[in-house]
Amino acid sequence: MTLDLMLAPVDVEDRFSTERRHLPGDPRSWSRDDVSRWLNLMEERYHLSPIDRNRFSMSGRALCLMQKEMFSARVPEAGQLLYDDFQLRLRFVLGLAVCKMKQSSSSF
Repeated sequence: MTLDLMLAPVDVEDRFSTERRHLPGDPRSWSRDDVSRWLNLMEERYHLSPIDRNRFSMSGRALCLMQKEMFSARVPEAGQLLYDDFQLRLRFVLGLAVCKMKQSSSSF
């Protein structure tokens, strides 16, 4: 199971905006509790088996440092899916930051 990273930007924005009541928008600012909530959302959305939270006892900043293989080593059956979802969230936030920077610089 893999996540389609080619979702339309509007689809991604809609999906993430509905989850903001559960998670901060920027995964780099996630606490350990936020990471656990994200895992809950992933289990529910993709009907995953329960994920051992001890394998992800870390902040969002720490998740940023993990490579795909590290996700897969922690959860072999869903590591790729978790990695793809996390990277999509990160790219979405970073893309918004780049767009905002371009908009402010073009106003000069």
